[in-house]
Amino acid sequence: MAGDYFFVKTDRTHAETRRRGEEKLDSSANAAPDISHVAYYLAMPMLDDIFALQPPPELYHYTSFGGFLGIIRSSTLWASSVHYMNDAKEFALGLSLTATVIDNRTADQTLPSDESAFLHGLKQRIDGIRHINVFAISFSHVPDLLSQWRGYCPPGKGVSLGFSSVLLQARAAAQGFKLVPAVYKTDEQERVIEELVDLTLRRYRAAPSAEADLQHSFGYDLALKQAKK
Repeated sequence: MAGDYFFVKTDRTHAETRRRGEEKLDSSANAAPDISHVAYYLAMPMLDDIFALQPPPELYHYTSFGGFLGIIRSSTLWASSVHYMNDAKEFALGLSLTATVIDNRTADQTLPSDESAFLHGLKQRIDGIRHINVFAISFSHVPDLLSQWRGYCPPGKGVSLGFSSVLLQARAAAQGFKLVPAVYKTDEQERVIEELVDLTLRRYRAAPSAEADLQHSFGYDLALKQAKK
């Protein structure tokens, strides 16, 4: 992805916007945040380190003239499904990396057969993850960056809008979005995925009867994490 920071949110409870491919982020909303989809972060040191990073005072959103007018007139930012953005290939790449991590785990000959079967079940969830909408808005800490103009604006017809990071975080939290830094380094991406897979396996060991629920939640949490890469 081309940005440094993103608003991200899954469509776990948004069937209607799933069809539209967009999710509204209203600057005046007061709704309580839905943080059910970030439960896995609590025991993941790598993500804890990433989330501890504070954004710069201002972040910049690159958009077209039409997008600029829409934002100004409505005082609203719109998060789009990553499947319809120029970042879809990176989302797919992250899922491929996840499959590789799971294969590495199941290659362990000392792994009990039930745990190997559980991990195979997680891998099967990847195909379903490809169809989960993850809504994202891209921001950069640089106000004038060629890659951003090329990635998010028509040639010669774009705008870079500066926003207070403090205000963005407050508005995002009010509606269940999360403002998170992007992860571009491959080794860091692998560590995040390994933490998620290993944590899910530990939870299975603690509660084997919850296998189906763990595999289901793994799909949503993995989809959310791919949006940050």
